[in-house]
Amino acid sequence: MSLWEWIFSIGSICWIGEMIRFRNRSESKSGAAEQVSFYLIFLVLSGTIVCAFLFANEGVSTFMRISSCILLWCGVSLRLWGILHLKQQFTRHVVVASGDQLVSSGPYRFLRHPLYSGLLLITMSFPLFTGQSGLFVLSGLLMFFFLLYRIRIEEAMLTKGFGPAYTVWAAKRKRLIPFIY
Repeated sequence: MSLWEWIFSIGSICWIGEMIRFRNRSESKSGAAEQVSFYLIFLVLSGTIVCAFLFANEGVSTFMRISSCILLWCGVSLRLWGILHLKQQFTRHVVVASGDQLVSSGPYRFLRHPLYSGLLLITMSFPLFTGQSGLFVLSGLLMFFFLLYRIRIEEAMLTKGFGPAYTVWAAKRKRLIPFIY
C-alpha cells in the first residue's frame, strides 16, 4: 500500500471508530420523516463507498489521493470536534430532550450542523480517492440535498424545543458550509 492509501485507511478506521464509540443516547425517539432522512443519507453514503471501490480507476493521481485524504480527515475531525462539544447531547437521530441546551462552542461557533458538514466531506472523499469524478459530483449533490432535507426536520424540532433562543442562535451561524451557506 502507498502512503496515501495508508493515510486514507487510517482515516476510515477513525471514522468507523467514531460510529462505534459515540452511540445514541437511550431516549432517542424520532418521527417517520427523520427516520426516512436517516436511511436516505445511509443509502447515499453506503452506495457511494461501494460504487467508489467497485468501479475504482487505476492510476489515480497523487493530487487526487492527497485531496481525498484531506477531505476525509477534515470530515472525521469536524465530526469528532462537534461530538465532543455536544457531549451527552449527541445522538444520531434528531431529538430534543429535556435538559438539552444550545451548544455554542467548538465548531458550533461557526456552523449549525458541523457533523453533517463532516459527513458531506467524508462522503465525497471516497469517490475522489478512487478517481471517480462523476461519482464525486453525484454523491456530493445527493448527500447535500438529503442533508438539507434532514436539516429542515432538525431545525423545526430545535425551533419547537428551544423557541426564539434557537432562532437567534441560528441567525449567527451558517448551516453547512462556513461563510457561505
